[in-house]
Amino acid sequence: FISFAVEYCDAEYENEGAAFSEEDAKAYVDTLFKYLKKKDYITDCVSNIQNMLGNKGANKVCNCEYNKLLKDKTPLIKSVMENGGLPDNNLWLIDFAFDCLPDKMTPEIKKYFINGMNQMGLPNSVSQCTINAISKEYSLKSLFKLIFNNSEAFTSIFKVMGTKCAIEQGLQ
Repeated sequence: FISFAVEYCDAEYENEGAAFSEEDAKAYVDTLFKYLKKKDYITDCVSNIQNMLGNKGANKVCNCEYNKLLKDKTPLIKSVMENGGLPDNNLWLIDFAFDCLPDKMTPEIKKYFINGMNQMGLPNSVSQCTINAISKEYSLKSLFKLIFNNSEAFTSIFKVMGTKCAIEQGLQ
């Protein structure tokens, strides 16, 4: 009986598609927040972004995200309606994260990018010059939006700025 019921429900779900109605999506999100404890959310969130923002910055951003989610669940409900649940990636959180990021690059964020460029083989002086040039031209929020919305442009900016810094320092 159980096997038959599961097959029947699966077949019915497949016929309806993955989308949720608005009412079902609201119920899904309400249930999610009933069991999602702030402490657990913050702990998980911080562990994902701590390397980039440092512990203090990550805590601030994660608390901001959680509070914004509680205040306005509409984007989350929309995502659930479109995806039939929460997507496996956390891209639905990006809009909340953008609003919660600091305006300027913090020393921790600069260090994160510099370490990444150093691991790719760039000398430290070129990496520092590149990050300093980028942070003068872009706010942190605009840079992160570029990363997620147009990664090719983001990569091009790093290449152009890095090349300019390398030339200025006499590296070829």
